This record gives sequence, C-alpha cells and structure tokens, in this order.
Amino acid sequence: MQERNLEDATIRKILTATKIIITQDYISFKGNPYLQKNGLEMCVPTSSILSEIDLQHLENIKIYDILKNSRVVGYFRNVDDVLLIDNETLTDIADVISSFNDLTPSLNFTLERQIENKLNYLDVSLIETTENYPSIYI
Repeated sequence: MQERNLEDATIRKILTATKIIITQDYISFKGNPYLQKNGLEMCVPTSSILSEIDLQHLENIKIYDILKNSRVVGYFRNVDDVLLIDNETLTDIADVISSFNDLTPSLNFTLERQIENKLNYLDVSLIETTENYPSIYI
C-alpha cells in the first residue's frame, strides 16, 4: 500500500478551502455586483490554478486517449490554447475536435486551420515549409 504524504485532516482542509473558493460566484463589474452562473470566479488567482488542475486531469484521463486513437502527431497546450499537429491522411481532425467538445459541457474547443501554410499560435506565426522543419517568425 502506498503511503500518503498528507494527513487526512490536511486533505480535508484543502478540499474544504477549495469548495469555498469555487462556490464564491459573486463578481463585481463597474461597481455593480453580479452572480456568475458558470465557471470559476474571474480575476481570482486560484481560478487559474484550479483550471490548470482540471485541464491536466482531463488530459490524463481522456484527451491523451483521443490523441492516441486519432493518431495526432503533436499536442501542445499553453493555458487554454491548444496546438494540434496532424497527418491529414491518418487523422480526421473534425472528429478529434468533436471528441474534445464531448468531454465536458463547460469547455468549447474551436478549430483554426492554417491558411497559406501559416498559423498563428500564442503571438507566433508558424509557417510550414517544404523542408523537414518549420520556419517560426515572432
């Protein structure tokens, strides 16, 4: 049996604090209070941490299987921006996006294809060339 690094009491405290954080759904905009109906509270540092934990969990339990079964060549993610590299003869990218969107109703993945061998990702222009390596322009 694997030994736990945290005591049960500490784990309960972390879970209680997390539950309090994610149920605080009132936000203020231009001095007016609003009830945020979906998602984590905006502009709160813990929201980005909890979002990252959730995305990593999805990657580990579902996304990697989708990528493997669809024969996706490359998967790169920075926060909520994902770059997929596929071989069009092996992968139906529309099916991959559909599978991603079926994971959870709170996430919506969209597809942006390269135009004239160029794709912008994270303020970088990726350009596909005939050589075995891409040219990257910043």
